[in-house]
Amino acid sequence: MNFHFDEVCQRYPKFGKLVKEFEKLPRCQHLKLKHFMLKPVQRLPQYKLLLEDYLKHLDSDSDDFDDTTLALKIVSDAAEHANDTVKQGDKFQTMLKLQSRLGDWEFIRPGRELLKEGELQKISRKGVGSRYFILLSDCLLYTTYHGSWAGDSTSLKVSYTIPLNQLHVHVPTAEDFQMEFSITSNVRSCTLRARNVQERNDWLDALNSAIEEYRSRKATFI
Repeated sequence: MNFHFDEVCQRYPKFGKLVKEFEKLPRCQHLKLKHFMLKPVQRLPQYKLLLEDYLKHLDSDSDDFDDTTLALKIVSDAAEHANDTVKQGDKFQTMLKLQSRLGDWEFIRPGRELLKEGELQKISRKGVGSRYFILLSDCLLYTTYHGSWAGDSTSLKVSYTIPLNQLHVHVPTAEDFQMEFSITSNVRSCTLRARNVQERNDWLDALNSAIEEYRSRKATFI
């Protein structure tokens, strides 16, 4: 939400100027407008804690017990929904950023979710090279950096789109290769190296979970 608000302020200078003028008013108490926009979301967990504490001090036969229990359920559900909405909003903003990096490649589709992204080193006989991988709920994107370097905004070119139903993950048994793993498919197969063991394991968990979830979804339609 805040990212979108900042983007609108930059895209429409007059609106951005109006926001800054409003924030200078005494009623804002030197706080940014974004701070007040988050207040409703922040209050829900506070209400939940207050109701939980109040309920602890009530006897089950109290006149307020049933109403408080119901109120706690309503506030808990609302807080959970608000958290899920914020998370989904953050994920969508991340996907928008990736779409801009990928150019014309159709990245955002109905039902498609972003599961993981990051740089891995591709190992081959020619040497080691950086590749950027994007794990989605239906495929794995094997991309290369394109154009001039611009940090997290550097353009990406999709070299291979690997469907999850064709993807297989392999882990070497030798202790000397604890940061490496391999992916095989009809589209592309390669050996990859992470920066450390934890990063490799995170990728393994994400890939295996995505493959299993994808196959499970497909099985329900058979």
